Amino acid sequence: MRKALEDGVTAGQRQMQATTRGKDVSGWEITLDMGRSGTNYPYRAAWTFYGLGGNRAEDAVYLFASKDGDGAALNAATKYILNFSNGEIPPVNAFWSLTMYDADSHLVPNAINRYALGDRSGMKFGDDGSLTTYI
Repeated sequence: MRKALEDGVTAGQRQMQATTRGKDVSGWEITLDMGRSGTNYPYRAAWTFYGLGGNRAEDAVYLFASKDGDGAALNAATKYILNFSNGEIPPVNAFWSLTMYDADSHLVPNAINRYALGDRSGMKFGDDGSLTTYI
């Protein structure tokens, strides 16, 4: 019985990890049905593995990136620039933010103890209305 349970856990983890969690849009994984997974248990488990599930798209949309603009895996040893041209700032009727997590879904420690950056962070926009963030 123990072996069957262990094999079941392993099989479930494989199925969960193989589950697509969102649609790729310009390198960002976007999920609009996270809060409506119903009986799609591998999908629900995949999201729960990374956090505590999520809201319906009417309430919140989560974008996820694990690769850079060239398709290489993000790496903490690399410095990145994320630029929003004028008109590309997230079009929301509430707040938006960027948060960086490590491979275990923990917040990434950093020298300035900043764990999110967003529309309420007092960022300075360029003269052309663009916004550049340095990661």
